[in-house]
Amino acid sequence: MENENPIINPVINPANEIAPVSSPDKPPAEPSAKQKFRFNKNHLFLGVAVLAIIITGAVLAGKTGFLNFVPAVNPFGMSQEAVAKKAIDYINKNLIAQGSSAASLGAVSEDHGVIKMEVKLGKESFVSYVTKDGKLFFVEGISLE
Repeated sequence: MENENPIINPVINPANEIAPVSSPDKPPAEPSAKQKFRFNKNHLFLGVAVLAIIITGAVLAGKTGFLNFVPAVNPFGMSQEAVAKKAIDYINKNLIAQGSSAASLGAVSEDHGVIKMEVKLGKESFVSYVTKDGKLFFVEGISLE
């Protein structure tokens, strides 16, 4: 005859702790939080591997331009379009004679660290450059290469 007394009839669990044998008429006791999750070297290795994959993916996405869906805002707080618009306003106020057709803005992009912009005057258009902070305007750029 088996004795159902948990002290007399112990079972050793994987953590080498003595646990009482549950009675058939009682449901098994819920394991404690400490028993539910035990930290081991496999968890550490898995965590480091997942972190390395995430960091590598972020670096590669940044280098390939995958993350370039963010609108272009320069460190001075103005977008490229806002800086180019500021330059067009300057051209219209200071460089174009009264009564002449006003300059308008065409395509805007970044080129060699400055903002490249297409300036349209009537039917003609030409390329000019402005610094990212909007303080220097270049009527043209000369390539040294």
